[in-house]
Amino acid sequence: MNDTNNIGIVDDSIKSTAFSGNTYTCNTCKCVFSTNVTATRCIMCNSTSLNNNEVTLANANFIPFSRTISNALEDYKYKTKNILIPKVFKDKKTLRNIKKVYLPAYLVDANVKGPIKFFGADKIGNGEVRKYELEYDSNFDFNNVLINGYSKIKDDIFNNICNYQYDKIIPFNDTLLNDSYSISYDLVPLEVSNKINNRVMRHCLNEIRGNIPHSLKKLHKNEMDVQINNNNKLYVPVYITNIRYKGKNHIYIMNGQTGNSHIELEYSIVSIIIFSIVLFAIIFTCAFLFAYFF
Repeated sequence: MNDTNNIGIVDDSIKSTAFSGNTYTCNTCKCVFSTNVTATRCIMCNSTSLNNNEVTLANANFIPFSRTISNALEDYKYKTKNILIPKVFKDKKTLRNIKKVYLPAYLVDANVKGPIKFFGADKIGNGEVRKYELEYDSNFDFNNVLINGYSKIKDDIFNNICNYQYDKIIPFNDTLLNDSYSISYDLVPLEVSNKINNRVMRHCLNEIRGNIPHSLKKLHKNEMDVQINNNNKLYVPVYITNIRYKGKNHIYIMNGQTGNSHIELEYSIVSIIIFSIVLFAIIFTCAFLFAYFF
C-alpha cells in the first residue's frame, strides 16, 4: 500500500542574512521572540516581565505573509459575532492584541514501511460474527509534512490551519520583522522526532484502516518503521492572540498565507440564561396571542 503527499520542494540553496533586531524572553511563559521594534509585552501571554536575549536567524527560511491584519480582524470579528460570546472576546484591546507572528516549524520528508496486522470481522446475522486476520506489507512516502515547532501551540490546532504553499519560501531578511515577530524553537530533538513519528504513523494507520473492507477492524500488531529522510526548519506566518477568560487562555490563530483560522471560544453563562429567558418570553407571548385571537 502506497501513499504520496507531494506538496512542494524546499530549495536547500536558499541563503539568508543575520538578524540585527531585538530578541526577548518572557519570564512568565518562557516564550522567546524576536522583532525589529521595542517590545514591552510578551506576544503570547501579555506579561510585561521580559528579558533581552540573543537569537540568530541566519540561514533561516520563511514563508512571507500574504494576508493582512485587516483580513485577520475581519475574520476574528466574524467568528466572535455571536451574542452569547463574552464581551472580553470582542473588546478593542483584544483586537489590538492580534499579532503578526512567524511560528517555528519543521518541514519533513519521511518513509514508513513494514508489516502490520489487523483483526477484521463482519456480523453475518443471528448474532454470528465472521473473523479475519489481515496482514499488510506497507510502504508510505511523505514529502513536506509540516510539524509544529512550538510547544505552547497545540498540534491539532496547528495542523488545522497549516495548509501552506511551499513554493513561496524565501530566505530571512530584516524586513520580514518590520511589523511582525518570530517565535523561537523550544523543542528538544526527541520531542521533534516523536511529533514526526506520531503524525505520519497516525496517517498511515488511518489510511490502512479506511481501506479494510470489514465493518469491524482492530489493530493487532504494528511493526512499521518511520525513517526521517529530510528535516528542515521553517518559519510560517500566522496572526495570533490569546484571550484570557475565567482563568484560561483561549487562542485565536489564522494562517497568514491562506487565511485558514481557528479560535477557542467559550459562551457566557449569563448571556445564555438571558437569551433563554428572552426566547421563552417571545415564544410564550406569541403562543398567548395566537390562542387569544385565533
